[in-house]
Amino acid sequence: MGLPAGMERVLVDDLDSSAESLNARVPDADTFFVLARSIRPNLKYLVDLLRRREKELENAQANRKPLISFDGSHSLTHSSPASGGYKGWTGSYDLGFTLSFPVFDGFELASLVRQAESALEGARYDEIAAWQALVKDIQTARMQILKTRERITVSQKIIDNAGASLDLALKAYENGIGSIRDVTDAQTQIADARRTYVSLLLAYHAAWSRIEFLLGLPQPHGPAKIGLLQTAGPSIK
Repeated sequence: MGLPAGMERVLVDDLDSSAESLNARVPDADTFFVLARSIRPNLKYLVDLLRRREKELENAQANRKPLISFDGSHSLTHSSPASGGYKGWTGSYDLGFTLSFPVFDGFELASLVRQAESALEGARYDEIAAWQALVKDIQTARMQILKTRERITVSQKIIDNAGASLDLALKAYENGIGSIRDVTDAQTQIADARRTYVSLLLAYHAAWSRIEFLLGLPQPHGPAKIGLLQTAGPSIK
């Protein structure tokens, strides 16, 4: 799944509703993208694989090109006065080259090139598909954080209003100008509001956990710590 082996798993039995958590900075999407590309092992593997496939194609294409080899030699001769026409030391140079064409192996080399091209195309597709899927998931999780946080703010106000309504209903009932049904309705409203708040808080933390998963962080961070992350890459602890 693209995560480090032995990644720590932690079960949390409470939901942090502190202001630090709910007001945690949400980095922009580009920051998340850079972090994910630098941390996730599966993305690193796909990029390395793509580079290897490019090198394999380069080597296969190089084998199809004509091979030119050069050969040169140099010799010295010495003529003595006894031989007549004394010239001393004389030199001669021979230079030649050979041009080789892969005539008999041409079909095999062409097949190797096609295989390398196909492997490269497959590596490109895998890398692009994995990256596009990750980008979409990160954008979705980030938007879920922002939207849920807004709804939590509204939910908190609803709870406050429901609490005020319950106080009024209780006072009215105690003073004999209200009914028990009004009190029960007010209690139901505040219970529903609190239930909605807890559900939103759960969704909020689930979205942050999703971000941690998508980034491939080696251990849990929590909203406040993730909000402070910069594009520090693998050095993140």
